[in-house]
Amino acid sequence: MIEDAPADVVAASAVREVADEKGVGPFQMEESALVQLILQWFKEASSKKGPILKRRKIDHDMTAGRQWQEADRTGPANAKRPRVTLNLLHSLVSAVEGEERSNRQEMKFYGNGAEDDATAHALNRLLKWIMQGCGGEFALSEMFRNMLISGEGWVVPEVDYFDDPEGKIVLAFVPDDEIFDDPLSTSPVGKDARRRQRAKRMTEDELDARWPGCCEKLKSSESERALGTETDGKGFRDIYLTAGQTDS
Repeated sequence: MIEDAPADVVAASAVREVADEKGVGPFQMEESALVQLILQWFKEASSKKGPILKRRKIDHDMTAGRQWQEADRTGPANAKRPRVTLNLLHSLVSAVEGEERSNRQEMKFYGNGAEDDATAHALNRLLKWIMQGCGGEFALSEMFRNMLISGEGWVVPEVDYFDDPEGKIVLAFVPDDEIFDDPLSTSPVGKDARRRQRAKRMTEDELDARWPGCCEKLKSSESERALGTETDGKGFRDIYLTAGQTDS
């Protein structure tokens, strides 16, 4: 039996068909069409990851010691009962995290042949300089800890223009609720994913500093689009559907 496809999947397919008819890839499309396609991709991915993020919130709460349910914390029957939490999860996570820190494998480049040794040596020095300059070891530790708790950890290389106007290469930790894989991916590490998106909230000043004029383009694009009742990946009302709206 063939079920009807969800409306957002149909809309995304329609946009992709337009691109296929023109014989161009997504990033050769017009800006407005590309933005709509990326939005449809994000809706598909966030719909799948929403329930996963709710479960991971419980994982983080349990590790942080917030292990009591609301019914056990309130009510007349529990008014005079002291609550004691033996947080064994935190101890286990800290023990494994400490073992990883003390036995961390060093990242190194190796050449295919002897003629590549000089290039590999230069890359290794550059990597070490970047890691020392941005505190990259702390990002790796935070990534590993998040992986232990939620099963997913991310670090990405970025160019930071805020601390250094000329651009500074840094290794940054990325929370797992900012990463959205292809909803049709079945691999635990997303190796069969057709795409991967990162949704990062930024202020207007940050956007304009990095991409001058970006805010005005986004506002004009949103004002032309029909508003709906979409939610973000965490299940909350998407407060950015209406330009200038900040209440949820």
